[in-house]
Amino acid sequence: MTSNDGLAAGTIVVGVDGSPSSSEAVAWAARQAVLDHRPLTLLHAYHLENAAWVAQAGLDQSVILQSLKDSGTTVLGRARLAARAIAPDLEVDEYIVRADPRDALSLASKTAAMVVVGSRGHGRVASLLLGSVGLSLARHGCCPVVVLRPHGAETRHGVLTGTDGTDDTLPALQFAYGLAASRHLPLTVLTFGPGFPWFGDAATDAASLEMQEQVQRWLAELGEKYPEVGVSVRHVEDPEAEALVATATLMDAVVVGSHHEGMLASALGRALAVAVVEHAPTTVVVVPDAPVA
Repeated sequence: MTSNDGLAAGTIVVGVDGSPSSSEAVAWAARQAVLDHRPLTLLHAYHLENAAWVAQAGLDQSVILQSLKDSGTTVLGRARLAARAIAPDLEVDEYIVRADPRDALSLASKTAAMVVVGSRGHGRVASLLLGSVGLSLARHGCCPVVVLRPHGAETRHGVLTGTDGTDDTLPALQFAYGLAASRHLPLTVLTFGPGFPWFGDAATDAASLEMQEQVQRWLAELGEKYPEVGVSVRHVEDPEAEALVATATLMDAVVVGSHHEGMLASALGRALAVAVVEHAPTTVVVVPDAPVA
């Protein structure tokens, strides 16, 4: 395909650029597509970053664009073979589009069930670009976004998420349970009190009690839905981003929310998501308020 305008709803989309990080993202996404019983979409985006320079240099822009497209088609073909090697019966679609990867994947996130990207690209420039893709999706993605980081040989300890008992944190908590269940991993939930910096000394014991009761209700409901998930709950006093990044060191993945409604909640949610994507030494999943079902 030459455009992602007709990308089917509910697929798991993975950004492909031929780099080792991209290949790891394809493998992770293929396995997740099998676990979630969803098709996989391989998406490659190409564009000229400096068309004016190309013109000034006397180069033929159409020739360069065709070369980029041909290269992308080859990359997609290799990615398809890699995905099929993992899951021979998996439904795999390929899309190649002339666009900035950030724009193409943000558009795809409007209908996808999940978007997966690597954390590093091909070469210095591509590395910076793919890193910026993950950050852009953390800010603007409309579905859960997975920014995959390669793991070393250390033993990992499952999925990590956090909640303060407010409704904005529930989608991330729900997604974390589902991810832990599908991958047969334990789940660690960090709870945070209502005494965030912007509340100052206004937080009361009543507010703290209400938060704890809400979290307990959610954990009970999700525990019934996912009885196979072993859950560890720990309350922390550190700022949320700092605690998540520190605890994520030996986790398979950390799941955070990104709030898109309400100016203050939206800004705070995006800031948390971006901080964790930038600093967590493991795979990060950013879940918006209303992920695609």
